[in-house]
Amino acid sequence: MQRLLYAATDSAGLNEAGLLARWIGPLLDAWPAKEAPRPTAVDLDDLLFPPDDEPMACGDPTLIVLDAGVPLERATRIADRLRERLIPAVVLTPTHGEIDRVFESRGLPVERWDAGAAKLASLLHALVRRQPALGCLHKTMERAKEARGGLLGEISRWHQEMDMAAAIQREMLPRELPSIPGCEAAALFRPASYVSGDIFDIHQIGEKCVSFFIADAVGHGVPAALLTMIIFQNLHRAEQQGDRSVPVEPASVMHRINKALCEQATETPRFATGIYGLLDPTNGRVRMCGAGHPSPWIVGREDTREIEAPGPLLGVFEEAEFEQVEFTLGVDEALLLYSDGFETAFPDPAGGSRAKSGKRHFDAFTKLLRPKRGEALADAMQSLASLLDCQAGSLHQHDDLTALLIARRDPAEAVRPQRIAA
Repeated sequence: MQRLLYAATDSAGLNEAGLLARWIGPLLDAWPAKEAPRPTAVDLDDLLFPPDDEPMACGDPTLIVLDAGVPLERATRIADRLRERLIPAVVLTPTHGEIDRVFESRGLPVERWDAGAAKLASLLHALVRRQPALGCLHKTMERAKEARGGLLGEISRWHQEMDMAAAIQREMLPRELPSIPGCEAAALFRPASYVSGDIFDIHQIGEKCVSFFIADAVGHGVPAALLTMIIFQNLHRAEQQGDRSVPVEPASVMHRINKALCEQATETPRFATGIYGLLDPTNGRVRMCGAGHPSPWIVGREDTREIEAPGPLLGVFEEAEFEQVEFTLGVDEALLLYSDGFETAFPDPAGGSRAKSGKRHFDAFTKLLRPKRGEALADAMQSLASLLDCQAGSLHQHDDLTALLIARRDPAEAVRPQRIAA
């Protein structure tokens, strides 16, 4: 049988006999249900601060009578504990005042001492009827708190792991671009998230050769970043012949990378695009191979021209052949290589569309990256980075962005500072 609990603050005139006669007896007579609860007197402190301190999600209806002299601090403590322990209680106070607002602000019903028995009985009965739903809600909230705590921990660990993965990937990239007489370089590297599906490299081989490389693994994020690690591990730039390093021809470099990717192939298609080449800064001769990558451009002070570098994708056909092309890079001309993320990096100003458009990113390249007398390539690349920051949606970058700019300079010129833009 359900109980009706009743308690009062310590004061003359609010003893158990007085409570029964004035409130409890009439209240039970007016109880809305067929079977009235059994009246049970309890100590208020025992009710609010039990030894186990467990929430009462399905407690008994409780009537609490406050005397006129109860301190506000004591009333506040009572109100807080009633809410914390989910006790279905109605509070009686002798007069309206600040104490009423304390209980009402915590969602607890407050009535005067002279409230009718039928009203008090209806209030308590309604609180009891809602208690099972309140109990279920409380349990759901507790489970949600536990799950949230676990989820936050998992997210924190995930952030740490991704930060470490990003640091490992950056260790594969050039920390700084080499200072090579007769050659100036600048790079931009911006992953769409923690890690990138793009990779680039520039390296001096001997005294008269500079190798350059850019690759873009399909997709972005962790799967693409793992693919770039395979690519980088198989980037075989030079062979040792006696006491000197001899550059490996671009076609052979691409063949080796392609074979490694094919050997790692799974049921899920994983491929990449790329360009690898060699530059002799003394005469501007370039030997280069492409593999399904956006065509590089020669950006001069007066004109710009595209260099066709056809070739099959990396990681699709193990016996694929890569065609080597040759051309000459003039003094103060720059060779631009970039990943296809730039094709969607500049939305249409009219509608914000990020559909591929060769013109918008090409316009940015020619405007900002065209070699200018007295301007370092690194400054031009930083201008490109600043322009990217101004594009709509730049806070949620659509794809990885990588650009590599290599200019041929007069060997007599001082070597400029060369850095990587972010």
